[in-house]
Amino acid sequence: MKTQSNPSFLDIQPFWKRASEAGLTFLLLCAITSAEEVTKPESCQVPFWIISTRDCDQESPGDTPDQLQYTRVQLPEKHEESTLESFLSALSPQTRICIFVHGNFVSRDFAEEEAGVVFRSLNKFGPEDQDVVYVVLSWPSERILPITRWDLSLKTERADVTAHYLAQLVDRIPVTNAITFIGYSLGARSVSGTLEILAGGVVGKHKTSPTHSPASVKRPLHAVLIAASIDHDWLNPDERFGNALRQLEKILILRNSDDLALAFYPLRKLFSPGALGRVGLKKKDWEKLSGMEQKIEITDVEEIVGCSHDSDNYFNSTVIAKMIVPYVFCIPSP
Repeated sequence: MKTQSNPSFLDIQPFWKRASEAGLTFLLLCAITSAEEVTKPESCQVPFWIISTRDCDQESPGDTPDQLQYTRVQLPEKHEESTLESFLSALSPQTRICIFVHGNFVSRDFAEEEAGVVFRSLNKFGPEDQDVVYVVLSWPSERILPITRWDLSLKTERADVTAHYLAQLVDRIPVTNAITFIGYSLGARSVSGTLEILAGGVVGKHKTSPTHSPASVKRPLHAVLIAASIDHDWLNPDERFGNALRQLEKILILRNSDDLALAFYPLRKLFSPGALGRVGLKKKDWEKLSGMEQKIEITDVEEIVGCSHDSDNYFNSTVIAKMIVPYVFCIPSP
């Protein structure tokens, strides 16, 4: 078979090209179901902040979080436009911050609704009288391009840009405030990228330099990666997010070994590894992460969510909420 110079495997093999496109289309449909076709969640009675990058430059992120949009949600029908200064002034030195980053194909309105479900569930099972501020980082993830593969490629770039914006925001938060990141699907890429940037690393095409030196400041940071749409080895040293784990006190990785959407993740390109949200960390990953095992917890939730990549199955689960709560409220493991 004749091939062009430097062709991709998917371009050489029509069958795999069709299979890849079918797989990516399936992933798209799963994500759309997650964001638009599920029953709308109940109204949230837990106040939270919407911090949005949807109207920010997606080509070249600026160097200040002031350009983000800040909205305080007291009730579903009560929204108050705000500022970075007002957000920071709402924090006491003891305030814990929970930042949720949604996945792909999520509209502005659904990002708010989904966040309401997440925060209400965490608040229900968390300790009473906790000083916690909930934040949803709303990023532009609606479908843009007609070809699935192209659209997903664009969204991975935007997820990296989102990481820069989020890192700039975190850099302005006092280092005494404990922060827990919750990243779902492609949002887990943004969370991982944020941690990499805070550690002084480079993500994507851009460079963001934290004001606080990673070597001199140890923030109390936790992370929860749910159905993570990133390569299973990207948290290893010398990989894409190889510095991320050094920033964390502990991390919870919720994977689903039967996730049908993430089963197509390796078809993105030739020899692409499986997704962390499906295969978890493999033996070689654990070997390379030697010395950091004590801060990593991985749980397969296949028996809870089945084969679905639907966020609704995760965030309406009492069992999963109780898994996440200790990471938000810093409750010691039994």
